[in-house]
Amino acid sequence: MQPNLIDKQRKYMLKASLNEMHTEKMVNYMNFFNIAVFVLFFTAAGLYLFFKKKHKLTDQEKKAKAFKEKQYILSRIRGIQDDEFEKQRLEGLHEFSTINKY
Repeated sequence: MQPNLIDKQRKYMLKASLNEMHTEKMVNYMNFFNIAVFVLFFTAAGLYLFFKKKHKLTDQEKKAKAFKEKQYILSRIRGIQDDEFEKQRLEGLHEFSTINKY
């Protein structure tokens, strides 16, 4: 039989006290974590909105961009029409008969 250096009641009180301190410590850590995530989230959202507004195009830049897109589309249409015209022009040519067919 081993001797007890501390009686059961004090052992129970010490264990309960340590459990209570651990619970309080975990609550404090969770509160700190929640506040940190909250601040991080709203900082990221605020920065996103700030840069979104800062890089917003002016009316003149919007018109220039629309004009550039319109010119690009028209150039693509012209290119397709030119290709179709060349294709029709080349189909209209007759083949010349040669001695050797390649």
